[in-house]
Amino acid sequence: MKKLFIVALAAFAMASCDRTDVVPTPEMGNDAIGFTTSTVNGSRATVTTDNLKTFFVQAIHNDTDHFMKFVRVDRQNNEDGSTSWIYNPVQYWPNSGTVDFYAMGAPLYNSTSESSYTTATFSLDLENNEPSVNTGKKSAVAKLQMYDSNKDGLYRAYTDYTYAVAMGESKKDEKVQLFFRHMMSQMAFQFKNTNEKLKVYVEDIRIENLINGGSYALPAKTTAKDDATARGGWYFEQAPFENSAIEKVTFDADINATSEEWIEVPGDGTLIPYTDVMATKQGETMFEDGIMNLIPHTVTPWDKENDPTNENDGVRFLLKVKYMNEDTCIWPRLEEGQTGADAGTDWVAVPFKFSKSGNTMKEGVRYIVTFVFGEGGGSDPDTGEDILKPIDFEVLVEEYVLDTEDPEGYPVVM
Repeated sequence: MKKLFIVALAAFAMASCDRTDVVPTPEMGNDAIGFTTSTVNGSRATVTTDNLKTFFVQAIHNDTDHFMKFVRVDRQNNEDGSTSWIYNPVQYWPNSGTVDFYAMGAPLYNSTSESSYTTATFSLDLENNEPSVNTGKKSAVAKLQMYDSNKDGLYRAYTDYTYAVAMGESKKDEKVQLFFRHMMSQMAFQFKNTNEKLKVYVEDIRIENLINGGSYALPAKTTAKDDATARGGWYFEQAPFENSAIEKVTFDADINATSEEWIEVPGDGTLIPYTDVMATKQGETMFEDGIMNLIPHTVTPWDKENDPTNENDGVRFLLKVKYMNEDTCIWPRLEEGQTGADAGTDWVAVPFKFSKSGNTMKEGVRYIVTFVFGEGGGSDPDTGEDILKPIDFEVLVEEYVLDTEDPEGYPVVM
């Protein structure tokens, strides 16, 4: 029988139990297991050593005894400025053998919104039945699946999920060091306009045809700051959960613009950095934090030249914009009787490009995408036709025709 321990992380708001310590035994000893954590630096939208509040631990002794099963560990800020990590019931070190620890950091925010919600689990497969990058070790697996709550076809980005592994630990006085790595990719956007005659306004950004779920196998190797090889891997061969499916969906970014207030991109080449573009208001959910957290995977960008209507579901950016040339509205196309001042915004499409190194998003990497307006302005999402077409001229001059009535010249008497 497959022994798979799964607990849904949901909103990570588990009720605390009354403190009931495990009674030490001769096999387990009298030394309590403690933890200390660290992670890489990041922005407010990113889990860091300073803002990680909770993580969950799975631990197995001698590769057989799964004695810590999804134990919640919480940060405690002490009066002297130090930090402690507490959990109950307290677990004790075995007197012999080694312990492997697998941890998953809780996201900073609630993972639900009006448009979408995420189901996440963290499990330990004792019989290696899960697909895994691990070899000869038990498999710790995190599974994520995002769902469309209101069936409008729009998804909001994930929160920042992290993991840590400490292998082969044995009884000791020191705390178990857990170095957390990011299992997601991040993406942020900025703007530049190099055409002083072009006025650009941006209302929204979306990414079309990214996947909505996957499973992450933690490495069977200790994660350490000085060892970049200790990483797990995503796999998508099967859906994370029963009655679910990995699908291509549209993610909506959270930028500092509304239907009433757009971001204006001046034509003097000034860069509007992502710190100004991405929403930065403090909220209670990760969807209000701007930076997009996405599942890393290999994508096939939209082939605009050979598949202008995107029948093959290539990945592409969608920007809701308005283009003006002085008082003339270039995009969107105006209805009869409309003026440039009356026009709103409409969508343009751009092939998905985010890195010089190819089409595979990598975990723990933040990609900064700069949209440069000027000579081009994207394409019509429905037809693939370029939006900003320069006015070119093809010139023909009618040739002179010889007067055939007087081929030798008309005589004029002086």
